Amino acid sequence: MIIKSPVTKNILTYLLIVILPTLICSVLFMRYSYDQTIESEAERTEDIIHFHKNYIDSFIGETIASLETLSYVIHNKENQEEIEQILTKFQDKDDRYSGFYWANLEGDILISSNKTNKKVNIFQRDYFQQVLSTKETRVSPAHIGSITGRKIVTIATPVISNEKIEGVLLVSLRLDYLENVLKVLTPDAFVRVIDTKDQIIIRTNQDFNSITTPLISSRLDNVSWKIEARPGVNFFNKNIFTLNSIIFCILVFILTHILFLLAKYIMLKRQAKRERAENDLQKLELIGTLAASTAHEIKNPLTGIKGLIQLLSEKHKDSSDQFYFSVIQEEITRINDIVNEFLVLGKPTAEKLARYELNEIIKELEPIIQSEANLYNLGFKLELSKSPLHIMCSKDNIKQLVLNLSKNALESMHEKGGTLSITVNKEETNSLLVISDTGTGIPEHLLKKLFTPFYTSKDTGTGLGLVICKRIVDMYKGTIEVQSTAGQGTNVEVRFPICQSKVDQLSSTNSNSSSLYS
Repeated sequence: MIIKSPVTKNILTYLLIVILPTLICSVLFMRYSYDQTIESEAERTEDIIHFHKNYIDSFIGETIASLETLSYVIHNKENQEEIEQILTKFQDKDDRYSGFYWANLEGDILISSNKTNKKVNIFQRDYFQQVLSTKETRVSPAHIGSITGRKIVTIATPVISNEKIEGVLLVSLRLDYLENVLKVLTPDAFVRVIDTKDQIIIRTNQDFNSITTPLISSRLDNVSWKIEARPGVNFFNKNIFTLNSIIFCILVFILTHILFLLAKYIMLKRQAKRERAENDLQKLELIGTLAASTAHEIKNPLTGIKGLIQLLSEKHKDSSDQFYFSVIQEEITRINDIVNEFLVLGKPTAEKLARYELNEIIKELEPIIQSEANLYNLGFKLELSKSPLHIMCSKDNIKQLVLNLSKNALESMHEKGGTLSITVNKEETNSLLVISDTGTGIPEHLLKKLFTPFYTSKDTGTGLGLVICKRIVDMYKGTIEVQSTAGQGTNVEVRFPICQSKVDQLSSTNSNSSSLYS
């Protein structure tokens, strides 16, 4: 058997209530916050892709339209210098153009907007062959320009006269310029453009592959390129994410500490309550042990003393002597009552339980209670149930319970007067006995101490009367509740389960017999 020390229990409780929830909540919050940030960045990234896609599509579409228009303009021009001037003029209009070229059907570059002495032939290029075979405009993959040495993309369109191709007009687009434009427009974005051969044409960030966020892509309309992007967390978002995570961790840590202190308070309160209950039980056990061992020894001498006092009182008739004998008799009677209370609090003997009608028990006590009330000049009111209420009990115990409660009620009213009321009713499966008085009442802070052994507010009380009442009620599986207001009076409600049939009677007898002997 492993015995855990209080320190170990405190550490385990701290780990379970503070550390573990703080870690779990912090991780979940950070994950949620990260997902929300990525989701927000994904929406932003989609907007960026849409923006760049429109920009590139628009530029490619405008370039193709301009190139095809230019092919109609120059197809009747026979003067190469005039064609070169036109091409140079078009290149100077837009820095995104690397150069304009005129090539014959053999692929030789005859005219160039860029001055060069180098002979260049593009006949073997795939896009050039496609233009010759389809007579349609084509866009090349990314390549290094033979004339400029830049990374470019070439758009080629046929120059047609009488349904025959006279030559091919080409324009090369500066990819580095386009890349710089995209970087300036979205400096913190992770964007790249891929051609039909999966070559990266443009990218705004060299660390594109280092980002593990989901890939978002879209295809361009005017060219067979694909634009891809990954949501990234910029510096500003990182700072907010970190700050929010720290604040959340601190709040969770404070909250879990409050819960820890609350749990410790509840545990200590329960422990104190358990210890009080154990102390009360030990007191009762101690009383039971003392009562069992000394009750008969006390009662026997008391009986002898009482008899001798009776004889002496008959012998000495003097009034002063009679007064002393009466005082001695009263004290002996009081000692005898206390011993009887001790016996009830001790281990109870096997009581013979039977099915009694509660109304009849109370009716038997009516003369006794009425005489006590008359003694104090107090009123007494009795209201019995119209239907029979049978309970499994020992009649003597129930009588002792009612007399004890009635005695307390009468004593609380004897200074200011009032009325004692006893009511018996049926309440679902229980019988309800209510004993009410209009006495001085009990302050709220003392109500919790009523059933504590030896606690009493009377000068001559033993503090065992209500403890005995509680013990009797518990023996018969009942409940007792005290409601009181200082200066207005007290209500005591006692409930016992109703015995409906012989089967209930037999079951109750067996269970109560076993509890009495335990």
